[in-house]
Amino acid sequence: MKFYKQMRRINHEFKTGTIRKRKKDPGLPEYQGRGIGSEAIRLTEEIVKTYSESLYIEASARNIRAIELYRKLGYDCLNTITVRKDFKPEKFEILREEKIFEQNFEVKILRTSSQT
Repeated sequence: MKFYKQMRRINHEFKTGTIRKRKKDPGLPEYQGRGIGSEAIRLTEEIVKTYSESLYIEASARNIRAIELYRKLGYDCLNTITVRKDFKPEKFEILREEKIFEQNFEVKILRTSSQT
């Protein structure tokens, strides 16, 4: 029952434009794999369908779990690519390389203090 109460609150916040980040963010590992993200997206889709033909969702290239969830839910149209310039490249670790439109890109993550 707690889950549905949370979903009703999230739905209300989306409708009223008052959604905000919380200390207990659903992206934290203890909240993953419980259907919370899927249900939040389903509720969001219901709202967006009333005024739009499509819904855009963004995920960091290193956020594999989010990308897998979005793909599972039918998000398969790559629409935009976000690129960034790291001013201190030594502070980042390369996780993997991707090739998009014959261009090579690096997926990076900020090094932890113990790695520097």
